[in-house]
Amino acid sequence: MNKEKNTRITITPARYNEILSGIQLLSIDLVNISAERAENWIEIVPTLKVTENHKYKSIDNNIIVTLSEYTVSIIDEVDSSKIACTIKMVLKSKISTQNKFTKSFFQVFSQLNLPVNVWPYVRTYTQFLTANMGLPSVTLPYRKNI
Repeated sequence: MNKEKNTRITITPARYNEILSGIQLLSIDLVNISAERAENWIEIVPTLKVTENHKYKSIDNNIIVTLSEYTVSIIDEVDSSKIACTIKMVLKSKISTQNKFTKSFFQVFSQLNLPVNVWPYVRTYTQFLTANMGLPSVTLPYRKNI
């Protein structure tokens, strides 16, 4: 998974855990999805490339909406300019919070907790779409944030 470079984190582990203990996932919805398959996909040695981006907005003091954008590409292991398939999706998570959701909290949350919760949806949609596009079914690996 490609991740943006970390900027300086300005939240203590104690404060992070305090905010985290007060949040509840309300829903995860698919907002947008697109997929494109190359005609010559059979001619590649496949490898996966996944990119992601997360952002949030506050609806009110107690509700946060996050948007998680993923791009899953099946590319040639030897020549990365050869792309067999690209799947793009946006997932919206609705979260209730008892504590103020800060930018420094989201910086860590978007790297650790949010992707782990959204990842099963990304895996499901990727596997479903690749199988229905005439490609070998792709199962993305488990998401492990340590």
